[in-house]
Amino acid sequence: MLAAYGSGWFSSLKECADAFLEDAETYQPISSNVIKYQELFHLYKNVYKHTRELNHDLMKFRK
Repeated sequence: MLAAYGSGWFSSLKECADAFLEDAETYQPISSNVIKYQELFHLYKNVYKHTRELNHDLMKFRK
């Protein structure tokens, strides 16, 4: 988008954004699953806490 604006294709960043971007679909949580979502989020945070260092160490093997 910045390249298109910088090239003079659009007179403003807003005009450029309006041409490039579109609204995404919005999803709402299922009310009856809120407790499950909270439990799963807690588990996710726990997994991340325990694997953060491992993931950092694996970065040296990425190309």
